[in-house]
Amino acid sequence: MNVVLCGMKHCGKTTHGRLLSQHLGCNFIDTDDLLVARYEQQHGVKLSPRSIFKKHGDDYFRCLEAESVKQFGLNNNNDDETYVVALGGGVPSNPYLDYVLIKQLGVVVYLKLPPLIIFKRIIRKGIPPMFQGENPFENFTALYNKREPDYIKCADLIIELNGNETVTGTESKIIAQIEDYLYER
Repeated sequence: MNVVLCGMKHCGKTTHGRLLSQHLGCNFIDTDDLLVARYEQQHGVKLSPRSIFKKHGDDYFRCLEAESVKQFGLNNNNDDETYVVALGGGVPSNPYLDYVLIKQLGVVVYLKLPPLIIFKRIIRKGIPPMFQGENPFENFTALYNKREPDYIKCADLIIELNGNETVTGTESKIIAQIEDYLYER
């Protein structure tokens, strides 16, 4: 059974996904990496997700993201391998994807962090284009509030984090809650 991590950008999906995959002894997949690979295959140049978004805009980015997630689902639907999958922050809200498809990828876990913690993590690398303007935090909060219902709708399990835990402490909490959920099924 695959474990699929969702949540806002910088909530820890990739960091904890890698650690969780090591704990479970399985492969780790980040849909942002799939998107980058698909873009490189189509255009012959490797760009980061942020650069792809900046160069081509939201609609192009969401189409490419949806294609990448769908292709992963098709390629691994009958696969005997187990994966931990980190979804890009916008995947559950992507208008070109159905939440049913996302749920078919595996057990969906929403890593929920307070918005201010996430925002501080995001702006460490500069304010992304989608939050620029007079009040970047307000723009971020609007996006957070728009996406959160989709995270909840997709999630089989919600793990609330406060952002003050160490990576090891957070990872222990995530592993314990996921294992409890899986063994209760």
